[in-house]
Amino acid sequence: MQNVLTLKELIDEQQLEIIHLPEKLLTTQITSPHANRCGMALMGFHKLHREDCVQIMGFREVEYLSTLPPPERELHVRDFLKMGMPALIITRNSNCDEIIVNLAREYNIPILRTKIRPSTFMSDFFFYVSTKLAPVASIYGVLAEVYGEGVLIMGEGGIGKSETAIDLVKRGHRLVSDDSVEVILLPDSQLIGKPPKLTQHFMEIRGIGIVNIRTLFGESAVLNEARITMVIQLVPWDNELSYERLGIDEQYTTILGVPLPVTVIPVRPGRNLAVIVEIEAINKRAKLGGNNSAHSLDTALKEHMLQKKT
Repeated sequence: MQNVLTLKELIDEQQLEIIHLPEKLLTTQITSPHANRCGMALMGFHKLHREDCVQIMGFREVEYLSTLPPPERELHVRDFLKMGMPALIITRNSNCDEIIVNLAREYNIPILRTKIRPSTFMSDFFFYVSTKLAPVASIYGVLAEVYGEGVLIMGEGGIGKSETAIDLVKRGHRLVSDDSVEVILLPDSQLIGKPPKLTQHFMEIRGIGIVNIRTLFGESAVLNEARITMVIQLVPWDNELSYERLGIDEQYTTILGVPLPVTVIPVRPGRNLAVIVEIEAINKRAKLGGNNSAHSLDTALKEHMLQKKT
């Protein structure tokens, strides 16, 4: 699912001042996270102009236009605005020339203003719009942060996902979401997990009902979002199946096109799932640091066998 961002939402979230904006344009959709400085376009270079990009006018552009005689200024601004854009945003609370306002009315271009400097605003704009427009998937599972790793715990209903998360919270880790996780794909292929607003901080425990984790354990027990870095798949124990013993062969699952390492944990009475999740989170960090226990043991065994042969 792809999110939609309207001009009204952008104005409200970024606290932009409206200089010119017909009401019918409030529903204009922002489709690109990129914002362009319009200096070159105002000087007549239009080759790289993109109609889907918000245009940014900073102090330098305003000063440049002020050096032009009014007829020439109008010509430059007209050639620029008639190419089309979702909005023109003036930064640093710079003055907006009346010529720009009049031509914006003619070409139906919204003009907005911010107090922020151009470079800062463009950076904030890119992050905000990229997040808002990012593809989103709703995943059935529990998300917790364990030793800095965003662990997505998945499995069929009633297998113990929420109970495992409660155990993790009691051991000092943090809950992001229970039952349903909204996964957002950022441009750098990071997956960010968030709780649905309606159920944020709440958890269902079968036999007890709904509890508020923040109320019971405090603010430090919850997070509003976390980067998902690994998946734990809880499955019922089956004596006829053979489960991974060494951990040499890594498995992956894909969410929104991004591969994530997945560990299958068989569940049966007596297994402390929270401790197992902790160990796997620590193990993953060790692997990233170049310390793979399974590979080290495998190498040592092969060397031992070679020595025995000789």
